[in-house]
Amino acid sequence: MVETAVIVPTYNRAKYLDRCLRSLLSQINYKDYEIICINDGSTDETSKVLEQYSDQIHLLVNERNRGLPFSLNRGIKSSRSQFIVRVDSDDFVSKHFLEYLSFSLKSNIAINAIACDYEIISRTGNSQIYNCLENPIACGIMFKRDVLFDLGLYNEEFLMHEDLELMQRFSKEYKIERLPIPLYRYRMHEENMTNNKVISSHYISLLKNKGED
Repeated sequence: MVETAVIVPTYNRAKYLDRCLRSLLSQINYKDYEIICINDGSTDETSKVLEQYSDQIHLLVNERNRGLPFSLNRGIKSSRSQFIVRVDSDDFVSKHFLEYLSFSLKSNIAINAIACDYEIISRTGNSQIYNCLENPIACGIMFKRDVLFDLGLYNEEFLMHEDLELMQRFSKEYKIERLPIPLYRYRMHEENMTNNKVISSHYISLLKNKGED
């Protein structure tokens, strides 16, 4: 058993996946973790990239594309750790990412999740730092594992904005704190899911209706 499980769902992200995994495997001052990758039916070179790390990660494979929340839940269920943190396969992290987040979560028993600030890297290579609570994203949040199971994990009906739906439920019962250090690197590119405005609007509407129930 390890203290922290890093959940890395991936679908056709061969171009970015190597950088992501290298950053996770380069953590310093913290070794009590496992990396769980879920290949969600990729049709590009993703499987070949993952093969290079076969002895360093725990790999799960969906025979067909099942969607992001399904893959996240599968990864979480396969873990046996105390803490869970999600990292998207087109992003990467600081070498202190797991060390600082886990220390912060262990140091305050009153909180149930800790989120770090993040840096958005544009397509041209420019970057800007954001406050994780004022401008939340899906990743860079370390949860206590029991809390996620108490919430019922991700809602698999939300194929986009699954993070917002989860945090909508989370905020009703639990507390999240901010670690004001930009440990997460969010990469902008033309393939980001949220670029699809039609689908995004659909799930935002569902989320709004759900919140009014």
